[in-house]
Amino acid sequence: MVARAYAWRGARLWLGVRAAVSLVLLFAGAAPLRLPFAATLALIAITLTVAFIDARRQHELVFVENLGIHPALLGLFLGTPAIIGEALIHAMASFVA
Repeated sequence: MVARAYAWRGARLWLGVRAAVSLVLLFAGAAPLRLPFAATLALIAITLTVAFIDARRQHELVFVENLGIHPALLGLFLGTPAIIGEALIHAMASFVA
């Protein structure tokens, strides 16, 4: 139950970060789907940073630790949707080319 809630939050935050980066790239005249691997890793890192800031802002880190969930596992819950989403985008972009 906890994993599903944090995975859902991670997916929403990844969509927001991905949409913001895509808009910036569109305004710059670059292709938003064709990101280099290093930029993809940076996008996932930004998503995880935003997710941890959000969890800390809502005072949920202590709650999660009281449940016995290590912060690294919380990062896995929050980051899995971003990793899957970026992998799907790269796979679809390779078929479109």
